[in-house]
Amino acid sequence: MPGLASELIGRRIAATDGDVGRIVDLFIDDERWAVRYLVVETGEWLASRHVLLSPANAVADAPMVGPLPMALTREQIERSPDVDTQKPVSRYHEIAHALHYGYDTYWSGSMLWGATMLPSLRHGMVPGVVPGLVRPPIGGTPPDAGVPTQVQEAAQQAEDAARRCHLRSAREIVSYHVDASDGRLGTLDDLVVDGRSWAVPQLVVDAKPWWPGGHVRVPTALIADIDWSGRVLRLQCSRDEVSKEPANS
Repeated sequence: MPGLASELIGRRIAATDGDVGRIVDLFIDDERWAVRYLVVETGEWLASRHVLLSPANAVADAPMVGPLPMALTREQIERSPDVDTQKPVSRYHEIAHALHYGYDTYWSGSMLWGATMLPSLRHGMVPGVVPGLVRPPIGGTPPDAGVPTQVQEAAQQAEDAARRCHLRSAREIVSYHVDASDGRLGTLDDLVVDGRSWAVPQLVVDAKPWWPGGHVRVPTALIADIDWSGRVLRLQCSRDEVSKEPANS
């Protein structure tokens, strides 16, 4: 069943051998609209470190309430690559993260999660990456020595793509204005998250006083563009068209 981003934030994370911490943010891919990472504050057992966990490691079909079980041990999480969650996540860090946890990279194909519609684990190499060679220190420049040219080129292409489409903090974009083609619709109040695919199919918009019910749901497929500096999401439809969406009629 779909849930809300606001219900995920604050939820506890359970590893196979104990509590890990709580979700403090979600990193959203603003190109395909999916939750790519959970930002987890680990608490005292790991010196209140912030770590990224992929939905690929979440137990399939877990309920959207209570602790979220992950198919990971606390040691695996403790050994995960460091990341500064206050800065844009480098594609080199994402590669190291995928190698560490053993899941597919979501940019390696045309579907929601690369080669599939659901986040998936794999055993073996991430496409285009040689394990043990592309594991740069986070925040640094990847070393060239010993890295095949084709791997360097693939990583650079991925990094260039990441600069064009950064991961976005769910906590940051909530409260952005939402404009229809014929005027202001309202303010982004929440995000709908699919419990299986981790797609973000809809925005929850506070449309008072324009909409009598207060809130409307808008498919993310209707987003025309985003003005990040102006904090505005622009839709390719009118307010009247939004009101006729099945979720609002």
